[in-house]
Amino acid sequence: MKALVLVVAISVFIFIILSIPSVKGDCTYCTVNQMPKSVQLIQTIASDKSLYILWSGYDANSQHSAVLLSTSQDGGSSFKVKDLTEFGIGSVDKMQVSNESLYLISKNTITESRDNGNSFGQPVVLNGEGNSAVSDLIASGTNVYATIDDVIKNGDAFQILFSASNDSGTTFHTPMKLFGMPETSQDYSQMAAIKNNVYVIAEGKYVTPAGPVGVLFKKSNDSGTTFSDTVDLANDSSVDFAPKIAASGPNVYVVWSELGSKGAQLYLRSSQDYGQTFGPSTKLGIEPDLGTTDCDFPRVLPGDNNTVYVAWWSVHFENQTETDTLLFRKSDDGGKIFGDTITLSGNKTSPEDLGHNTAVVASGKNVYAMWMSYYDVQSVDNVQVLFVKSNDGGNTFSRPINLDMNSFGSPQMGAQNPQISPSGNDAYAAWDTGNSDQEIYLEKISNGTDFNTIPGFDVNGTSNTNGSLIIYPSPLKQLINGIDARNIKCNAGLELVLEASNSAPACVRQETATKLILRGWASEIVTNTETVSQTNSSQTSSTGPDFKLGPDLLGPVPHRLVFFMKSDSTAKIFVEYTSHEPNTGTMNSWSGIDTENMTNYMPLATSEVTVSGSPPSIPLTEGSDTTVVYTLSAKEGVKGVYWLYLAQFCGLMPVAIDIDSSHLAPSDIPLYMGFSSCPAQVLDGKILGTSGGTVEYKIAQPISQEYQK
Repeated sequence: MKALVLVVAISVFIFIILSIPSVKGDCTYCTVNQMPKSVQLIQTIASDKSLYILWSGYDANSQHSAVLLSTSQDGGSSFKVKDLTEFGIGSVDKMQVSNESLYLISKNTITESRDNGNSFGQPVVLNGEGNSAVSDLIASGTNVYATIDDVIKNGDAFQILFSASNDSGTTFHTPMKLFGMPETSQDYSQMAAIKNNVYVIAEGKYVTPAGPVGVLFKKSNDSGTTFSDTVDLANDSSVDFAPKIAASGPNVYVVWSELGSKGAQLYLRSSQDYGQTFGPSTKLGIEPDLGTTDCDFPRVLPGDNNTVYVAWWSVHFENQTETDTLLFRKSDDGGKIFGDTITLSGNKTSPEDLGHNTAVVASGKNVYAMWMSYYDVQSVDNVQVLFVKSNDGGNTFSRPINLDMNSFGSPQMGAQNPQISPSGNDAYAAWDTGNSDQEIYLEKISNGTDFNTIPGFDVNGTSNTNGSLIIYPSPLKQLINGIDARNIKCNAGLELVLEASNSAPACVRQETATKLILRGWASEIVTNTETVSQTNSSQTSSTGPDFKLGPDLLGPVPHRLVFFMKSDSTAKIFVEYTSHEPNTGTMNSWSGIDTENMTNYMPLATSEVTVSGSPPSIPLTEGSDTTVVYTLSAKEGVKGVYWLYLAQFCGLMPVAIDIDSSHLAPSDIPLYMGFSSCPAQVLDGKILGTSGGTVEYKIAQPISQEYQK
């Protein structure tokens, strides 16, 4: 049977390495050598567009350790970094954010910032009779409530104190005792608050020191000025532990674990009248047929209206084997009736329970869960961070996603401290590696659906994000979000390939894609206009293509190279010409646009689509390489397929304007098979890529007809 001494962990999603220096201030001139080499994530909190990341760092070379605060006021686009030792803060256990205030809790001390962590006021110390520590802090409007664990009589006794502030944390009232011997026997308390209503729970013995360990509850309806008498919500002779509490409107929810004949089961009681009365206990866990099961580390989360979510770890013991499973249930009637049990994690046999390293949060209809799991149970260092989500109020969940594996291509050994913080319809997921790399990673989940990387975080704590760059989630994450494999989007410099055996997508470099094709691992490179368009269509470049043309893998199938662009926009085509002739002067960089009238190609008589080349001529010098940038312009309202010809290219190339690739049929780009007259080839022409538009090999309809250009 597991010990009843529980580890209380802080449970608080685009990817970013928080390489943050350890010197004081804003660290404008920091260097890499000044960075803490050993880091640990403490807590993340998101509030509107504000994001707070609390972490610690230690540099073994300089023996400098610090607690650092990274703050963003633009949803993670840029950060500021503060070394909290500047304010005399050497350690931080927890932070809380409410309105314009940020509170840092260090043992029995609360320090407030009212300017997003740029500066801090004088610390407030909350002392009890013995060794005191703030166990929980909640801000509700201008009221701030704190519970304090106070160890007395040289560690032989324990009491829980309460203190309130009515001026946003500037001053606190003298702590009052809520629970004391014989009521409390374990170091545990938690709090919930809605406006002037404050609720506190603890585990402890009730009535006499020899009595049962119950779930103790007190409430205040006057901002913590006075409290009700103690109520034992378990109300039986069993041993109960690890209670959790949550409140929403008039509803109050309390869950706890209770020892039984086949392990520890999970129970819930709810109140719909601000804690005045509670309904009967509801058993949420399921007793096993064989072995024993502990329901550990419960989380209770209010949703919309009367919805409440409960998640917990079911730890099953049978034949000396432990199997850990993350379970979930929901109720839509205030906790009276619960739906079926949903398995979030899948069964995972593990040598150690990782339930205390689990983050489960809810925001309206969105529910997120992260946890640690061994991918190799033979080594305790091989730990991954897994993630699931629900966007329909906990009715269904996605399959688990390995955030480490899918962000970096290989597991990060010892990933730990997973945390999620919701912000409206968005959420931020964070974790640290805990290995020799000692890095912290952050990922954003937009609207509960899309994974978005927050790119570019340098050692000065400032963003180097290019606003025009589009960052896409990994192929697996896109698949889980319902995107078809052929429509997966890859980031700049990567190509989409499909595995030959099962058509699974992967984003790899162009040279890697070619090798995978040659080795038979991949069946094809898939090009789609959204995948390759990494910049806004109105943007162009004169220095090089934004999309580089990949190899032609359609082979002998009749096909054409098609250029795609939008109307009322400009696109550029980059062509490299190589001369193998002796110096004979220059050749014009000629180009033109045709239209197709039935089976005849005629030069375009209007300026609705134009093309020009720069430089206007190509030197015919042996061994010379010249890149000509052809600029295509389409006026507003133009739509259809036009035909482009370029210097030293035989035949015409289709340009599809305001036509999606998936809507372009083979008959739209016919390929006339037969005799054609081509100009004398004195240059090798190679299309490098495009900017402001995209290019794709498409299957064409073969037509037997001679034509000349």
